[in-house]
Amino acid sequence: MQRTATLFLLVLLIASQGNAALAQAKDLLVITVNVDGTCAASRVHVPCREIGTKLRQAGVPLNTRVRLHFDKTVVYEILAATLESVRDAGLDLKLGYVIVEKQ
Repeated sequence: MQRTATLFLLVLLIASQGNAALAQAKDLLVITVNVDGTCAASRVHVPCREIGTKLRQAGVPLNTRVRLHFDKTVVYEILAATLESVRDAGLDLKLGYVIVEKQ
């Protein structure tokens, strides 16, 4: 009985460690895009055209999921520069859709 209980606890410990590793593999990073053309994320605040490179230099892993947060007053050129920088750095950015409230 003692051996079975010990084996069960060992299997449970190994299984819980495996799930923790899988959960950590896809961290989420939110990049805030500002109207002035700067981006901030993970203690990095730089022009948006440099955000991808700077995040990689700061040690952000390639498999980190990226989400953009921006105000509706941010112009297209700033968002395009941000997307290009993140893509060129190899970070995992999934494009979805933008919800805009009616005025």
